[in-house]
Amino acid sequence: MMESHKEDMLVPNCCRRTKADFGFESGKSYSPCAFHTLVELLVGMKFSVEHHSEGLCVTVTHQMSGYSFTLSWVRDKEEAEQELVYQVFSLGTIEGIAKQWMKEDIVFSLAMCPVFFDRLSKVLVFNK
Repeated sequence: MMESHKEDMLVPNCCRRTKADFGFESGKSYSPCAFHTLVELLVGMKFSVEHHSEGLCVTVTHQMSGYSFTLSWVRDKEEAEQELVYQVFSLGTIEGIAKQWMKEDIVFSLAMCPVFFDRLSKVLVFNK
């Protein structure tokens, strides 16, 4: 199976639409994807995704606290496993309770993503 075809299968149809598909002009608000909205509701944070030459870059913002960070999706050419690079942008109001790892750049495998969000949610719950 071709690589681009595999990637197409991983993207739901609702995520492939453009602003024009929704009848909106550039710069106007729209809801691009039911899947995207569902993920935001499940984790309680806003996501924006950008495509960079190195891979996907997801900016994540916890609106209640102002905490925001990026997750860059990278694949080492020599390794088959893909990795995420976490970089904090702002700790917002959680600065006093943030764990040390939240203040540093870290690299972890996609398999560790559930652990990452579990640990993150434990800190954010204390901030409510």
